[in-house]
Amino acid sequence: MVDASATDRAVEAFSLLGDDTRLAILRTLWDAEDPLSFGDLRERVGVRDSGRFNYHLKKLDERFVRKTDEGYELRFAGRRVIGALLEGTYDQADDAEPIPVDGPCLECGAALTYRYEDEIASVSCDEGHDMLKTGVPPGIFAGRDDETLPRVFERYIRRQSEWTKSGFCPNCSGPTSAQVGESELWDRTDYTVVTFTCERCGQTLHSDVAAALLDHPDLVAFAREHGVGVRETPIWELTLLHDAETTVTTDPFRAAVTFRLDGDERTLVVDEAFSVVDVT
Repeated sequence: MVDASATDRAVEAFSLLGDDTRLAILRTLWDAEDPLSFGDLRERVGVRDSGRFNYHLKKLDERFVRKTDEGYELRFAGRRVIGALLEGTYDQADDAEPIPVDGPCLECGAALTYRYEDEIASVSCDEGHDMLKTGVPPGIFAGRDDETLPRVFERYIRRQSEWTKSGFCPNCSGPTSAQVGESELWDRTDYTVVTFTCERCGQTLHSDVAAALLDHPDLVAFAREHGVGVRETPIWELTLLHDAETTVTTDPFRAAVTFRLDGDERTLVVDEAFSVVDVT
């Protein structure tokens, strides 16, 4: 549940940014290599009236900006604001033309296509099988060549997953907890899913247990022994992920995920909190 007092503080903070001059101050300090004096900052922002500029600067002081002996500089909160603007979090994203993706759908063999519509990126086939699908801020793709967008999207998902599994919410940086269980997500009844939930904002991230184990050192080493780089190969090309089998037992709860390559097997067993308790 979202803390009401935290929401009130956030509303107050965002209200301070509702002015072009204040955003220009933050952007100017972001671009500056060193702290700026009052005069230099005002000149770079382009405000002639010293009193008016001082009024807006004071609204940001100690929340988004700090004054030091060397001049004014951004606080961490100010850097986060500029980061969100550059990321495109608050922009209206333009849809992109579909891009063919190398490799067939591991579910049905049909051709794969990358799409970006309504701020949702996906790699899927025309039969409706989603290999990857999630919301992505448009700034992730800015300045990238079109042919690289599918891999950029995939790397973004991996990074978000790593952050979440490390115990940090990618939305608010709050602590996350994991729960493993059977699920009917994605219109499938044969998935065993791990759900990561933020204890601060409540955001959830769902993943097939096998996919969530992709970066585990024992699995990475097993795949490398067979010439497969699980970190370098696009997720939609990883047959060991598609062919993985999960067996669930209870008392205590255990989910055993078996990966196969060239006739060899590696099984990772997790408990209901997604801790790996055995590797065989």
